[in-house]
Amino acid sequence: MDDETPTQVEQRLATDRGITIIDGTTYGVLSSDGRRRYNVRFAGRGDSGEVRLWSCDCPAGLRGRHCRHVDEVSRLCAAVADETGMD
Repeated sequence: MDDETPTQVEQRLATDRGITIIDGTTYGVLSSDGRRRYNVRFAGRGDSGEVRLWSCDCPAGLRGRHCRHVDEVSRLCAAVADETGMD
């Protein structure tokens, strides 16, 4: 949608994916069974400036393991960047 701001694009795409934007660095993603919402937080950028570092308060994330909640937010960010032309 040509007249949307990047924030509006992010909100639309997040809503389409069932992701809640809590604030500028935190997203809520439902658990697999839909009973709980886990918080995925931006934790930093990679060496070349790309968004890469996330933390999640799900059981796997709390143990330092990769989780699908982070994958979902990463895909959201990639879709927003693709649609808005921002990296």
